[in-house]
Amino acid sequence: MTKKTAYMVAIACGAALFGCNGWPRAADYKQAEHKPEKYVTYTATAARPGEPFTFDHRRWMVEPKAVNLHETALQPVGSAAGVSIYAPKGEQAPYGALYTPAGGTMWRAVVPIE
Repeated sequence: MTKKTAYMVAIACGAALFGCNGWPRAADYKQAEHKPEKYVTYTATAARPGEPFTFDHRRWMVEPKAVNLHETALQPVGSAAGVSIYAPKGEQAPYGALYTPAGGTMWRAVVPIE
């Protein structure tokens, strides 16, 4: 290693150390114990299956897990057992995928069980 390279490395290390303010101060553990969590945590719950119902001459059931369909174009195709049923735009019976609203952009899949 030449002297010029050694000086360059020493200057770069010195600049890096000079620019560093050191480690941030850690919060007292008593205060940190009552701070809100940085990331949301979820409680595990058992999924409760919905009641089966008949629609379009088939048996269907609403899945417990909601999915985010964002801006997927859906069209209303009917209702059964108090469930509003939507299908992807342009799809006709027999339906392959059906959905019911779960609020906002969240939808629950309606799946055939027979």
